[in-house]
Amino acid sequence: MENNIPRILIEITARRAIRELKRTPRRGIRNMVDLALNFCRGRFQRAFFESAQRMLQNEQSAYYELVYDLVNRVDTDRLLTFGMNLGYNSCTSGAKTIRALEASEGYNIPWLASVILSGDQYLEREDDYCSLIDQGRKLGIYSWQLFSRGNASELLALPRKYPDCAFALFCAPEEWDETLTEEAAALYNLLPVVRHEDGVEEVCRRMRDRGLFYAVYVPYGPEELADVQSGELFACTEPLGAAFTMLMPKEGCPEETRREVYDATVRARQGQRYRTIPWDIMGDSCMVDSIISEDECLAVFASSGDLILPEGAETGESLNLFRMPLTEILRAAYPKEKA
Repeated sequence: MENNIPRILIEITARRAIRELKRTPRRGIRNMVDLALNFCRGRFQRAFFESAQRMLQNEQSAYYELVYDLVNRVDTDRLLTFGMNLGYNSCTSGAKTIRALEASEGYNIPWLASVILSGDQYLEREDDYCSLIDQGRKLGIYSWQLFSRGNASELLALPRKYPDCAFALFCAPEEWDETLTEEAAALYNLLPVVRHEDGVEEVCRRMRDRGLFYAVYVPYGPEELADVQSGELFACTEPLGAAFTMLMPKEGCPEETRREVYDATVRARQGQRYRTIPWDIMGDSCMVDSIISEDECLAVFASSGDLILPEGAETGESLNLFRMPLTEILRAAYPKEKA
């Protein structure tokens, strides 16, 4: 996919637009969004850039400052590599494959897949995890979230092996030491994501000093709901310089809380008050998936290899990536409803 002609042309144009953006930030951002609307063909991209176009009519938008900071602080090649892998490989070319296969095969395919694992588990079952991504790419899945449970350095083998995919690596601050940060800095298709807890300030400072494109994430339950709804949480993460503030439900978080957090996250994003983009990992991922292929579908694999099914869903069998092909797992877990 790296030699794809449409991708190359879009990347050349985007590079020129970033140069203009550095010279005239506000006009450059608006011109870049207008240009993107002329290029984009996918459902999600058009919806995204139309929304961005409306939002940037607000001259007081904090996103002007955020984008200006990113393009002047982060290496252009880093922004382009991750952006093209996510925006073109995943949400354009990959989305086209997903829609075609869903129509012909009769089951839903997620645009994004998540895996919970440790570096030791990866080393023990490297072939299985590589096979998962190989299978996913054939289905059109080019976006991956890796939730580390220790020894995260070994997990960097995946973004190294698959440079056409976009990876996000979620780790606690203690894992993001000097060594891991330095290794991550060499991977332009990787978004480091730091858990918001003690030590996050130092990690974000280190990433900022290295010119990284990074995010923070906040696990939430009912006790965090008020801070999300008031915006206090985003005001707290804003000084960290993270492009995104991601929210992830804690285990056992009630469905009602999830809905309220998602609604509050969308309001905060549309309000454009904070120099960080609020993003609900579950809710917004489902939103993107519903735009790409109409039906919502998420795939999260536990450290055991089992697919974590939505609450209330039953298939009558354990769907495990170590024992079943990905196509069989998705076919069993996410069949399309017959008209």
